Amino acid sequence: MILVGRLETAWAMHMRAHIRTYLVAGIMVLMGVVFGSLAVRVLDSPQRQELRGYLYTFVSYFLEAPGEAASPALKDAVLESLKRAGLMFALGISVIGAPFVPVILFARGFSLGFTVGLMVDEMALKGTVLALAAVFPHNVVALPANMVIGAESLSFALAWIGSRIFKRESTPAQVFIPAVLMSCLMVVALCIAACIEVYLTPVLAQLAVRKLT
Repeated sequence: MILVGRLETAWAMHMRAHIRTYLVAGIMVLMGVVFGSLAVRVLDSPQRQELRGYLYTFVSYFLEAPGEAASPALKDAVLESLKRAGLMFALGISVIGAPFVPVILFARGFSLGFTVGLMVDEMALKGTVLALAAVFPHNVVALPANMVIGAESLSFALAWIGSRIFKRESTPAQVFIPAVLMSCLMVVALCIAACIEVYLTPVLAQLAVRKLT
């Protein structure tokens, strides 16, 4: 119990110390989701027709109940998640690449918002149900994990700039170890999200598609 209490205290102190970077990460993802959903409405007819074809191909995929091997799919999902996480962390640690971290978070949110917006715009209530089944389950875990990694990498970059340019007392070394630990925890979360994406999401999406058709 004492250890749990200390961990909770350390977590609270860490969040208070880096609340600004967490707010930046959250705002960039939220902005991406909003702009992504709005982007669906400005598509011209040829683009909309092409995307409609992709969407219904996606729906047909689950109707046919493909027997895709889970192991290669899981490997691809994990690698994709780790690439994005590693890129954000590396950009933050490099300091000079830190401004690109919010861009990646915005792009992640934009992709999610655009996907859900397209489903809802083309399929109305059915699209909403499909989005809840096929998009949200793994992103509930993956999106916050990416936000935390982005925020931690930005925290390190800001600590480095503060110590070198503004001569603040906090050093990058004091931020680096917590950033690494938090990022490692989020990597575990991303692996869990990948498992949800490969094993649970297809089942939910297939059930939703079959109920809606």
